[in-house]
Amino acid sequence: IFDNSGSFSGTASLKPITDLYPGYVTRINWPAKVCNNNKSGGKLQNKGERSSQYAAESACRLRFGAHSEWLMSVDTDEYLVPLGNHTELKSLLNEMKEEDTRILQFKSKRAKIRLDDISNNELIEDSNGCRKGCIDTSIPEGKTFLGVYNCDSELPVRRNTMPAEKQIYQPDYVKLHFVHYSAITTESQLSEKELLSDGKIFKHRYDESRVRFADEKVEGTMLHTKAYVTEETNDWSSKCSYLSGDSCKLGIPFPVDMEANKEKSVRVHVGKYANMTANCYAHVEIDDIWVPKLTKAIEERLSLKLNGKD
Repeated sequence: IFDNSGSFSGTASLKPITDLYPGYVTRINWPAKVCNNNKSGGKLQNKGERSSQYAAESACRLRFGAHSEWLMSVDTDEYLVPLGNHTELKSLLNEMKEEDTRILQFKSKRAKIRLDDISNNELIEDSNGCRKGCIDTSIPEGKTFLGVYNCDSELPVRRNTMPAEKQIYQPDYVKLHFVHYSAITTESQLSEKELLSDGKIFKHRYDESRVRFADEKVEGTMLHTKAYVTEETNDWSSKCSYLSGDSCKLGIPFPVDMEANKEKSVRVHVGKYANMTANCYAHVEIDDIWVPKLTKAIEERLSLKLNGKD
């Protein structure tokens, strides 16, 4: 964990948390501010520039790449979920080794926050971005981001995703990595003469041959649980209604037995709210397997802390 809390005055360090996992988590003190240099007007200042993050990722590969078979940089709101016959990522990566895939990609798309999990949260109406009514997007006590944001806009295999996939790669093959992409690989740096002598085709525009996306039906997927702020739900009751359904930021899952009707408007009752338009799909494996596992792990950790057994 690259901890840049030291770059902000008054921000608590992550050290007390990382110290709970000796032998499992390494904390790198990283007191570097997010040094942006791509300024634009309006509310989108510094869009896309995260040089502190870029430097941290490069440092990670240089520090640990030589000691790692696979390497990946992920944000705390990104969850890799094994699917199909895979109950862990190790078995999936072993398959990648057998087929000589050196870079495995996971598609990225911001998931929706499920209305059924926050339906009892406070309703807000004020002049600060909630003129038409918002709903508090805080995660209720006892719930997790993994569960509350388990609602993708498409069934797998997703096609309407962002150009910001994440990669898990073999650092002995990838020589330079840049957040979402493998910039230089062992093969891409070969000259025309070297490629031809090895029986390979030379192209002026290099196409990486040892990379592919994970199959989102039978191998794994990435759930991007980027938080919605309360103001983003302004006018939600109208936008998410059965008569509209446009621009709804809240997740209203299709019932599992109705997913075949994904091309049609489906009316759903969510708690005390009626006539909502279903607009996303929950991963059954996340609800049934991974959320319970995460919840149990959190409970066990809290139990140890309460009993003074850290």
